[in-house]
Amino acid sequence: MFLGLFLIFLLWFTYERIKADRHSSYSNEEFWERERRASFTPSARIDNLPYITLDESVIPSSSPADTDELKSVLEEIRSLKDTQMIDLSEMTNTELKLKYGTANFTALSEADQRFALLITDFEKAGELLAAAGRTDEAYALVRYAADLSGYGRLRAKAEEILTCPAITTDAEADAVIEPDTDAEADLVIEPDTDTDSDLVIEPDTDTDSGSEAQ
Repeated sequence: MFLGLFLIFLLWFTYERIKADRHSSYSNEEFWERERRASFTPSARIDNLPYITLDESVIPSSSPADTDELKSVLEEIRSLKDTQMIDLSEMTNTELKLKYGTANFTALSEADQRFALLITDFEKAGELLAAAGRTDEAYALVRYAADLSGYGRLRAKAEEILTCPAITTDAEADAVIEPDTDAEADLVIEPDTDTDSDLVIEPDTDTDSGSEAQ
């Protein structure tokens, strides 16, 4: 009985393994066939693609109080605004070659990488601006990145920036005026007991005795 069940299991396992190997072999063959066809795909026009055009008004200006990290990120964003950027994240490398030709693959791949870097920089700059108390600019930047990319997580981050409490910087903390308890203590007026004792009027015993003699 046990031996019969074991043989049935062994036959089933062997069948499934052969089927999986055939499927894997077919998938590999299909992949390489697509790659072969992609290598011979003629170049298509790419100058009319929906490249990203940045709205410069959304990019905040640096201030002397900004950290070096924030200045660096904002500078990188400005350096990207005049380059070709496009979101091709939903296409595989093979699909890019098949649609636009192998000759255009490098240019399109680099444009896609620059777009990914831009979105990353927008998100990082938003975090740094929020930490510096520049909430409105942080929200506008991250929200703009969300609209460009369609990423829901960036929309959530933008809303999170609006709901964060205001951050008190070290300079603001130093500016808080504490009551000067020592000065208040100096202003307490104590009664002058010595002066009060000097004001006590003693009866004039000499005068009283003179009046009695008359």
